[in-house]
Parts: sequence; structure tokens; C-alpha cells
Amino acid sequence: MKNSEININQLKRIKLKRKLKILKEYGSLIFFKKHSNLFFVLLNWRKQHLVTLTSGNCHLGKNKKQKLAPLNLTIIIQKLKKLLEVYNIKFLKFFMRQRIAFFFNKLKKLFKFHNIVISNYTFILQRLHGKKKGRNLRRI
Repeated sequence: MKNSEININQLKRIKLKRKLKILKEYGSLIFFKKHSNLFFVLLNWRKQHLVTLTSGNCHLGKNKKQKLAPLNLTIIIQKLKKLLEVYNIKFLKFFMRQRIAFFFNKLKKLFKFHNIVISNYTFILQRLHGKKKGRNLRRI
């Protein structure tokens, strides 16, 4: 009786370790744009902040036209690829806080070109005010 209980407990521990190992390979990437600056925020599986990549931080240019150019977006994605290797993240959940589909299509192509696996695309366009009743959602 005791041996079978021990074996069951060992199996449960092994399964938990495997799940944790798989979970640690997941990360989240939040993309948003403020005025002419692009922001990519990389989070780990526990939603802890790892790195923020910005268009200013990657030295893409000074005006809006230069920062939004596809060539410059590839520079940010290349830096992101290096960071994913450093933090051992293989799968990303992509959250976009932007209404414009222009960025979504370009980023999707760039992720595919650089072999970055996106498991989930999500648009976050509204945010709650809090727990107060009767208030509308805020637009982002």
C-alpha cells in the first residue's frame, strides 16, 4: 500500500515539474504606441516585467516617419529576439493596445520572418475604472 502511494506522489511531482518547465518557456509581449514612440514590454510567465524596448532606446530616429518605418521595426524585433534567447522564452502571448491594424499586420509578418512563435494575439482596447458601479469603460 505504501509503495503505491509513494509512486503516485512521485508521479504527481514529476508532472508538476514538467508543467513548470513548459510554463517557464512562455512570456508576454505588450505593444503600444504613444505619440510617435513605440513600446514593447516583455514579461515573463509570472507577468513580471523583464525589459522595455522603445523606439528611442533602440536609436531608430527622431521623427515619426523614421520610427514607424518597416526597417526600424525589424531592428526592434531583432533586439527582442536576442532578449528572448537570454531569458529562454520560446512562446509569446502578444497583447496589443492599439486600434490601428497597420501595426498588427506588419508585426505579424516580422514575427513570422524572425521565427518568433506567437501563441495568442489579444487586443486590449478598454480598461475598467475600478469596482464602482455604473461607470463606462475607458478607451485606451
